[in-house]
Amino acid sequence: LSGGSRQMVNNVKAMADMGLKVYALVTPDTALNTALDALKGENVEVIHFDGFSEYVKAGKFLKELVREKNIDVVHTFHNRAYKMGVLARLMGAKCKLFVNRGVISRPNFVFFLWTALSDGVIANSAQCAEVMRKYWVRGKRLNVVYNAYAGPDFGEPKPRKKRGTRYVYVGNSAEIKGFDVFLKAADRLCEGGARDLEFVGVGVPADKLSEFDDIFTPAVRGRYRNAGKVDHAEVLDELRFADVLVVSSRKESLPNALLEGFDLGLPAVCTRVGGIPEVVRDNVNGFLCASEDADCLAEKMRLLAEDPLKRFALGLAGRRVVRTLLTSEIKGRNLMRVYMGERLYAPLPVEDMAVPEPSAAPAGDMEKHPHEHGPR
Repeated sequence: LSGGSRQMVNNVKAMADMGLKVYALVTPDTALNTALDALKGENVEVIHFDGFSEYVKAGKFLKELVREKNIDVVHTFHNRAYKMGVLARLMGAKCKLFVNRGVISRPNFVFFLWTALSDGVIANSAQCAEVMRKYWVRGKRLNVVYNAYAGPDFGEPKPRKKRGTRYVYVGNSAEIKGFDVFLKAADRLCEGGARDLEFVGVGVPADKLSEFDDIFTPAVRGRYRNAGKVDHAEVLDELRFADVLVVSSRKESLPNALLEGFDLGLPAVCTRVGGIPEVVRDNVNGFLCASEDADCLAEKMRLLAEDPLKRFALGLAGRRVVRTLLTSEIKGRNLMRVYMGERLYAPLPVEDMAVPEPSAAPAGDMEKHPHEHGPR
């Protein structure tokens, strides 16, 4: 699922866990079905509808659904869905309407008109909200409710005693994701004579690697493994056996992979774009570099390779961020506060999650990974 789809599923679970009745209105063939089926029960009902693109029909359907099910709040996750919601309201539906937006890209020129007919817009980062404000969405309608981590808990991270350092990239081959920047940073790191390094690419299709032949140097190729496009459980597995998460994007709002890496105790080396600085603080749970600055990324990657104590401390702070500030329960409460009329726009107190570096060298063996490389 896309990041936005997974957050919709997380919202459904958070609301249901609070004891609220939740209806998920989706198309019959959506990839969301499997995830939503797992949540079906007393508090969750899935309703299929295939007429989202027929706006008048969709508005009438939603109006009747709101009346029949006594729905108080409609929270939309797609442009067709929020248009459906607005038309239902104009037709007389008695409900509150919220528009969800989790991308940093510029909205279309009439987006602000649709939001003017809603009760509020919910963004997953302040930077995402600021982009909408720039394009005439009224500030009093903008809210920030950060994504939550709702995946499995693999337990408290433990220090690892190992020779090498494994860096993982999670994304795709699109320019905005900066896979080329990751490869350049990896090459700079290898040029510096660092040893025992591994690089893993998750989400990059094997048939797209040839597009990067001009920057895919022999030094990096010899240390690189391409995991390709894998299911979500395998993504978590790759993160679980990595040491450092590298987010080299040129544009982001708030990537779910960042929260997943935090929960697994990975420090993050990231570009300072979009909402990333809202959850990553220099020398607290990772490091930030300017967009496209491969040299800076390589420098911070090297620092974490050479200092396992700092690596562990930053990773533990990231885990605290997720387990203290970005839980499903907190997201559920924050959504309810917005639904009840409160405006949320507060920054996350990430600095409060800082962890002192241990005074003793880390002990304990690294978990074995099925794709473990030998020393390089």
